[in-house]
Amino acid sequence: MRLYEFSSSKSPIESSLIGILSFLRYRAHNFNAPLDISTTELVSMIQKSGVPFSYEALVSANKLPTIQNLISSFDDKTVKLKPVGDEFDKTDPVINTDPVDGAAPSTDQPFAEPQPQPQQQMDPQQGGNGRVPKLNRVDQMAKQALSRRQ
Repeated sequence: MRLYEFSSSKSPIESSLIGILSFLRYRAHNFNAPLDISTTELVSMIQKSGVPFSYEALVSANKLPTIQNLISSFDDKTVKLKPVGDEFDKTDPVINTDPVDGAAPSTDQPFAEPQPQPQQQMDPQQGGNGRVPKLNRVDQMAKQALSRRQ
């Protein structure tokens, strides 16, 4: 089967292009690689998926909103992909906004590290092995089942 045969709702070119561009974006994100690829390499990858593709097809496919969400810019030499979504621009002073009132946090102070929660210690005298409480009902049922087997 060819890659485009898995999606019948979109054209074969759009399906292949979305799949390959998404793969490249996440691969670049996972390996901290640059988000750009040679146009000839991209065209070659899509052609290897079994779809006739060219630079002109990329230009016409870039008019689709699904493709525009993946490509930030391109020319005849390189295609620059958009970030995955959880990255942020390091030059932007506003990194995150408060979802309640939309106010930006202060960038003067670093983000607070989460504090570890103290573990609740169980007393072995109260039952259990010191980590989890003893479950009396379950223990009773297990003992009854064991006595029936003997």
